[in-house]
Amino acid sequence: MSEEDQTKIKQALPKETNATAISQAKPPSSRADKVTALTGDVSNTGGRSPKDSEGKRITSGSIINQRFIIEKVLGRGGMGVVYRALDKRKQEAKDRKPYVAIKVLSDSFRKHPASFIALQREARKSQDLAHPNVITVYDFDRDGDIVYITMEELSGSPLDKYIRDNPAGLPIKEATHIIKGIAQGLAYAHSKKIVHSDLKPGNVFVTNDGNVKILDFGIARAVSNMSEQASSEQTLFDASLLGGLTPAYASFEMFEGQEPDTSDDIYALGLIAYEVFTGDHPFQRDHATKVSANNRKPDKIKDIPNHQWRTIATSLELMRENRIDNATTFLKKFEGIPKTTIGLSAALIAAITILGSVALFRQPATGPEIAFNRLPIEEQQKINTALEQGREALKFNDINGALIFFNQAYELHPRNKQAVKELDKIVDMLTSKKLGANSEATPQALKSRVDIMLQYSALSDNKRLLKLREKLNTAE
Repeated sequence: MSEEDQTKIKQALPKETNATAISQAKPPSSRADKVTALTGDVSNTGGRSPKDSEGKRITSGSIINQRFIIEKVLGRGGMGVVYRALDKRKQEAKDRKPYVAIKVLSDSFRKHPASFIALQREARKSQDLAHPNVITVYDFDRDGDIVYITMEELSGSPLDKYIRDNPAGLPIKEATHIIKGIAQGLAYAHSKKIVHSDLKPGNVFVTNDGNVKILDFGIARAVSNMSEQASSEQTLFDASLLGGLTPAYASFEMFEGQEPDTSDDIYALGLIAYEVFTGDHPFQRDHATKVSANNRKPDKIKDIPNHQWRTIATSLELMRENRIDNATTFLKKFEGIPKTTIGLSAALIAAITILGSVALFRQPATGPEIAFNRLPIEEQQKINTALEQGREALKFNDINGALIFFNQAYELHPRNKQAVKELDKIVDMLTSKKLGANSEATPQALKSRVDIMLQYSALSDNKRLLKLREKLNTAE
């Protein structure tokens, strides 16, 4: 792995001091086989294993906290070593998946004064981000000198390996699926006011069943200008103390030392999307500051829809004010606005013509113009998939994700009864002030939520939302 792909960790120094970033990440193995791993820069080589409470090196057979039996090293990242371990408690409960991944702080990183807090924050952030596209973290604990977190074990490949194995880019359908998976996980994090701050292909994992997982929230930071929680949190710990960034994927503002922003993740997402489609980094892995100095622009990606290219190009804008600002907006633009006639078979269109096209505009607004069972099977499957993904997002309280999917189902099949029903549930949550974790929102924040929801075509003329916005405007 090139130096640009490694996360840099540096001791915090005054701004006027030129600090040298010391890489803690190890270069990855050159093996081409799939790995079962859970870490950012996956590697099975180099570095020394941490020591257990008795000062012995952790090796196969070592037991942590009288519970986790170490089997093998899965990888090494900027903060520590990740092992595969048998969870004796899961085994006793006859769990079908008794193995976990366990990340232990490395000896070198453990000496950093903020390392313990960093690992604890990674565990808590990941636990807060319970989402299908974010790695599941079980616990944070210690055993003597051993500080660790336990996580779900994933089988598949890190995205950087996928890209290396496809030097001309992934098939468009697969690439689109991966990009949307990353964006959905980020959208949920951004809705929680959390910026990943080190998004890159090595911190994305594609499981054997095709699911996409974002890993390693070790240096994730709360956005200080978006919530009171962020400022209080920074009093306890500020991830900038670790100075973590990966040069080839860091935004211009990160090099400038500016406050973290969700648009920093969007810049990285744009780079990843470009690589997934083409196999190449749009700027040959040059830093954003060098790209800016040379006023470079990415070459247009061929063979993808214009709205997807525009979304990626806008994500790669070097200046924050010109860039897409969050992952929810990225998703909406990347998915585009489906035309309701797309996907209709020629036979169905002919049948509609015979019945009289004017009838399409005379149907009552309470139901769909075309019965669901009269749509082509492929179109029905797309709608059902969007509905299922929306419901899954709601299970994880991912309101933004749910809105995107239900709106997609609605646009594919206007006034679809199931989509309308699910969207009504979300409107109920908003009007009853039960939307999201911060339910006690200020009137200004509530108005902002209403304005965002009204941007969705399925809710643009929702009477309850319009009435609530009018009420909030009157109260100002």
